[in-house]
This record gives sequence, structure tokens and C-alpha cells, in this order.
Amino acid sequence: MKHLIKFLIIGAAIMLISVLAASTIFAQGGEGGIVIAPNQGDDVATMNPILANDTASGFVINRIFPDIINPDPATGVYMPGTPGSLATDWTISDDGLVYTFTLRDDMFWTDGTPVTSADYLYAFRAVESGLTSSPRGSVLDFIASVEAPDPQTVVITFNTPACNNIDNIDDFGILPAHLFQ
Repeated sequence: MKHLIKFLIIGAAIMLISVLAASTIFAQGGEGGIVIAPNQGDDVATMNPILANDTASGFVINRIFPDIINPDPATGVYMPGTPGSLATDWTISDDGLVYTFTLRDDMFWTDGTPVTSADYLYAFRAVESGLTSSPRGSVLDFIASVEAPDPQTVVITFNTPACNNIDNIDDFGILPAHLFQ
């Protein structure tokens, strides 16, 4: 019995030393510092923000597609001009139904085409059409209309004023309309 306990203690010590040595090796950064390689935990089912309904897809999509709004990284509050947001500013009508977004003019798709209000409108219309079987369709219950009066403006009208309307604005993503039309 003494030999078994001694064997288990030595085995546990060797495993602990191995784990600590491996974590030290991986924690050392390259030339630019520490590199964090997150694991999304599963295979990516789709890279289309309209169709995504799983964590792994959402994880990747959030890194390659723009968002009209993003929460401030420090506070978690939606603020105009936060990093990665397409909207630089917005206004909300006095009745709480109409949200008007002013968009950046310096954000581009990978082919060099500017990201515009037409891209947001296209994604909304794709969900609205019902042809995509999008899990984002429930957002349509809250939104009365979306308009793109010019390339840098998106106007969203809600059915009723609600404190969480801002959360529904970015639920279906933005797609490069020029590639799909």
C-alpha cells in the first residue's frame, strides 16, 4: 500500500510539473506580446449573420461583420462611436418610436466597397422576406420599418416604444448588399 501511495504522489507531481511547464511555454508571447487564441468550442455552422443561431458562428461573425452599434467596452452601455460600431451618432424621437442613425463613411468591405445604409437595409429585407428561414425573424415583431434615405443614414421605426428597442437594432447583422443583389 505504501508503494502505491508513493507511486501516486510521484505521478501527480510529474503531471503537475508537466502542466506548469506547458502553460509557461504557451503564455510567452511572440514579438507583439501575448497572443490569445480563443476557442469558440464547436464547429462554425455558418458565417452568414442572418442564418447564425449558434455560439460558434456568432463568435466568428462578430469578428468579421460590422455592427451598427456596439456597447462601450468599459461600461457595457450602447454609446455613439464605440469601437467597431458603424453608427457614429443616433437620435431617438420624442415618442420613442423612430431611431435615426448616422453611419461612418470610413468603413469598407474587404473588396474596398464602402459599408452603407443599403447593406443594413438589405440584411433587414432578407430577414423580412421570410425566404431565409432566419432565426432572427422574431425581431420583425418589434420593427415597423427600416429606411435608408442616404448612404450614411438608417431610420428604424418601431411598433411601440420600449427600453430594449436598441437591443433589437443589431440582431440580424449587416451584409454586403452589392455581393448579393
